[in-house]
Amino acid sequence: MKNQKTLLIISISILFLLSFIVIGSLSANAATSSSSKCSDSDGGLNYVVKGTVRAINGTNVTYSTDYCLPWGDNTLGEYYCSNGIAREQYYTCENLGPNYICTNGRCATNGTTNQTPTRFKSPTNPPIRMVNTTTCNIWAVPSQGIGPFTSNISARFGNVTDQFPFTATLKCNSNDAGIGIPVWLNDQIISRLCNYPQVNIQTIFTASASGAGATCTTSVFDNPRPQTCVDTDGGRNYGVRGITYTNYTQNYTDTCQDNLKLREYWCSGNYVANEIVICRNVGFKKCSLGRCINPSNPTLTEPQTSTKSRFFLWGLLDIFRGKVTGNAVMDRQNPQETNIFNWLVLGVILVAGIMLYNKRQSTSTTEVKERRSETSKSRSQRSRRR
Repeated sequence: MKNQKTLLIISISILFLLSFIVIGSLSANAATSSSSKCSDSDGGLNYVVKGTVRAINGTNVTYSTDYCLPWGDNTLGEYYCSNGIAREQYYTCENLGPNYICTNGRCATNGTTNQTPTRFKSPTNPPIRMVNTTTCNIWAVPSQGIGPFTSNISARFGNVTDQFPFTATLKCNSNDAGIGIPVWLNDQIISRLCNYPQVNIQTIFTASASGAGATCTTSVFDNPRPQTCVDTDGGRNYGVRGITYTNYTQNYTDTCQDNLKLREYWCSGNYVANEIVICRNVGFKKCSLGRCINPSNPTLTEPQTSTKSRFFLWGLLDIFRGKVTGNAVMDRQNPQETNIFNWLVLGVILVAGIMLYNKRQSTSTTEVKERRSETSKSRSQRSRRR
């Protein structure tokens, strides 16, 4: 009886301990969720206003401000709040209209229409008359085609009152040191060949000529090659993971934000657009490996690194590890709830084992007592016969 009471006390103690663990885990989760706060100064996904997201997670406070991505394709990095958490979305400003560009952390119109992506001859600038009556005129004739190009820069100085010859300096752009060319006569045309690189955004190079007290400039426009866009899954295909890329070597892969949300990339014209969708809202149940799936048909588009059995008792081992591996990661809806369930199952198994052991001990004790009783009776009967 004493052993039975001891085992019963141990069993009750284990159940109380597990209850405290479960309650503590739930309380910690509730405290964490209640301490997560987020605010956005531009009100959310507002692409035309530069905003700052302030996120509080426990004692940590972070600030994230909308910005333009550095590769110059008019892509905006827009921060917003989702379920008390700061998140980021890439947005192509051209989706708002052909005149929109990304500037100072927001999408704004540049006030002009997009130019045809071909280079053109710059107009002849009107003569600039200086105090000493010297005039200067410069023009450029760029080559045609896509990629790096050359441009013939020419200039003419007239009404020169200084003594000839003098040296004129021709520059291909504002950062060019320039080349000195002798000028011997009034209205003499001087020229040089300039090389310009391939660019990814429309660029204006300022060529200049100076000499005899006069300076004049002209512009050489370099437009990028037409951008193309390809999406390997054919567009907004939520059930297939795709890669969307442009001919400027930018590529974006469909990714899961969590086990329910998918960030889907696709081509909007010749530019990359993206959105975040909840898989349950588009006919699926969860997000896995960059696409929405239904667990009843868990066909994977790439092999898994682990072939561990899906037998649920393997999950009991996860509570002793900081991180789970294998297919369990992909199938788990809520790891915290699964761990709590595993603790409860483990507790039930331990208590059941103790009770079974207790029962066997009790049975064994009863059998011993019965045997002793039978032995005692047998001895008593023998004594009477004698």
